[in-house]
Amino acid sequence: MNKITIIVILFSLALNAQTSKKANLIDSVEPKVIEWRRDFYQNSELSNREFETSKKIVAHLKS
Repeated sequence: MNKITIIVILFSLALNAQTSKKANLIDSVEPKVIEWRRDFYQNSELSNREFETSKKIVAHLKS
């Protein structure tokens, strides 16, 4: 095998590993994001008056 072939194989293996990690992260976060979206939709607020939405986002970022 030449060097370019080896590099391409190693790159594709590394890319596949990263893709798998990203998929696992997405799968772990998805239910919470769906919950937020539903809550924000059901408790919508006027534009520039998103006080409760802001409180929820700040609480999450602090946790």
